[in-house]
Amino acid sequence: HEFTLAHWHQRGAGLTYAATPGNGGPLTIDRMANDGIEVAEHLRRRLGAKKIILIGHSWGTVLGTHMAQRRPDLFAAYVGTGQTNSLEDDGKDLFTNAMARAVAASNTRAIDALTAVASLPPTDVHRMDVVRTWGKTEDLSDNRLLLFLGPLISPRYPVSGTFGLAGGFASSRAALFPEEMRMRLERDVPELQVPAFLFQGRNDWQVSPGAAVRYFERLRAPAKQTVLFDGGHFVHIFHSDALLAELTARVKPLAR
Repeated sequence: HEFTLAHWHQRGAGLTYAATPGNGGPLTIDRMANDGIEVAEHLRRRLGAKKIILIGHSWGTVLGTHMAQRRPDLFAAYVGTGQTNSLEDDGKDLFTNAMARAVAASNTRAIDALTAVASLPPTDVHRMDVVRTWGKTEDLSDNRLLLFLGPLISPRYPVSGTFGLAGGFASSRAALFPEEMRMRLERDVPELQVPAFLFQGRNDWQVSPGAAVRYFERLRAPAKQTVLFDGGHFVHIFHSDALLAELTARVKPLAR
């Protein structure tokens, strides 16, 4: 096999939330990054590995960059996909992209909806929801039914665990959003002491591909590589073969 994959159900999410409703205490980026470091240390012992590869997706890129910054000794490399920098950057860029798509398609409903929220701050929740609704590039990935079907077809996910998914997401979002509003990774994590890789969908509609690339251009690291995929926010799902090929060719040699 190419990789041993460990998928962390973080505090306030997935099976961790199902086992401990209420998030297990106050949620902060600092606390959750420390949780992730504990998971990494456990995996090193369990796998007998000196270093492991750390992959962060979307919100996971916030935790992943902080984890790699704090404990570079644990990781052979950091890989970000659906990489974010700040909600402000995402809000500005995604609005521009969504409006351009709407105008190109002569979609008057989209143009009217976007125009109605144009004067709101880029980080306004309602504005962001409208922008992502009309800017999305992957219809399947936004199907709420998949939220429940995915765990149901997973052999290691108990049926009872699916009922807490929405509750965990809602409570975590409410708890973390104020801190997330202030987050800017180019300020908070300007440097990593491990090789860094950006595997980004060039049509990402949840975070700004342009902002992700700009962050990586400014990020100081011993080595950096950027790979753009012809996909959106979920390249690890909808373009998994291409992503695996890049991981195998570019990142795996660092873990040997």
